[in-house]
Amino acid sequence: MATKLNDVDVVIVGLGWTGGILAKELTEAGLKVVALSGGRINFDGGLPAREFWGMVYQTVMEGMFSDPIHGGNRNKAGWRLIGFPGAIAVHRENIEKFKNKPFPNDPVSIADMS
Repeated sequence: MATKLNDVDVVIVGLGWTGGILAKELTEAGLKVVALSGGRINFDGGLPAREFWGMVYQTVMEGMFSDPIHGGNRNKAGWRLIGFPGAIAVHRENIEKFKNKPFPNDPVSIADMS
């Protein structure tokens, strides 16, 4: 059975413990929240669901791993998550030295260099 959603600010996919807390906080902040814990999503007369989720995935990847100067990857969280030293080419001498090892320094962004 399909349900039509109108004027939703946030959709949380996966309503586990963390999703529940997030939904509560966002609702208390005044946002309209919908949480999905199972089932299928259909976009009647619109974008195929596979294409939609592919676009969401691509957008999240771009935001999470871009240089923070472009508006995503706040506080270089994505880079810290994977141990990426930053987009600056000054780290090329460390590639072999730290291969498969944690990089001991904070990531360096474009803004850090200016």
